[in-house]
Amino acid sequence: MAVTTITSGLKVRRYSRKFFKEYVRESLFGPYMGESENDVIYVTKELEKGAGDNITYGLVTELKGDGVEGDDTLEGQEEALGNYDDTVTVNQLRHAVIVGKMEQKRTLLEVLDAGRERLKKWCMAKLRDLIIDRLECVNLDGVTTFGATSEADKDAWLTAQTAGSVDRILFGTLFSNLSAGDFSASLLNVDTTDDTLDRTILGKMKRMAKNADPHITPTMVKGPSEKYVAFCGTNPKRDLDADLDTVHQDAGPRSRPRTTPSSAMMTPTGTTSSSGRSRRWCPGVPSAQARRPSTPW
Repeated sequence: MAVTTITSGLKVRRYSRKFFKEYVRESLFGPYMGESENDVIYVTKELEKGAGDNITYGLVTELKGDGVEGDDTLEGQEEALGNYDDTVTVNQLRHAVIVGKMEQKRTLLEVLDAGRERLKKWCMAKLRDLIIDRLECVNLDGVTTFGATSEADKDAWLTAQTAGSVDRILFGTLFSNLSAGDFSASLLNVDTTDDTLDRTILGKMKRMAKNADPHITPTMVKGPSEKYVAFCGTNPKRDLDADLDTVHQDAGPRSRPRTTPSSAMMTPTGTTSSSGRSRRWCPGVPSAQARRPSTPW
């Protein structure tokens, strides 16, 4: 009798696909990733079947004109579409463990399964750190990390974000904490007493996002509700939890058991707050390692 054996190559391929889906889904940013334009982090698969090492995205802004009414002439009243582009470069990141066949026979442990779990956790941590590094990148090359960015580039970025009608940066609690064109001086106006993350800061960030020009698009949840998402480090999340503790206690009937806030939490300001392990990226709160302003993404 001949028994069919699946080749190792096919097994590895299936293993690889399942592994990728698992570590992306279970990562900190997994709930915010997807292929819909409504997802906070847009995932594209355009290069899976075609050649290329980069993808250029186009962003078309909202129309702001009043249009015309009645029999008024429309020709000549058209509005130009604002548009921007951004290029994402694709790269490959890999890691592996190896166990010899004899080593596998010497133990009852499922060594390969254990290695698979360790690799998944490694990939989840790398994905988290890479996303955070890119979110806090102020250099237009999209690669230089915040820590490696020169003061001149930080100042230029700050100027670009606050020039004219553009107002996208909040240092701590007060708008006046901003020192025009000077990133370091602005950070010196932030302290750990008056500028810890709370719903007041989140509310200001949301208003800034809604009034920004070009607009910062919210994410749509079930129904007509619009939400903005704020990612923050562990310490700012701790401060926000403390600020919202009373609100959560009074939110429902006293007879209901109190639930512990999860790492992702809806706030009264209509903003979703989600925390990660990184202390490097702490909107609104200075830390021992680095100080970052609040940015309404």
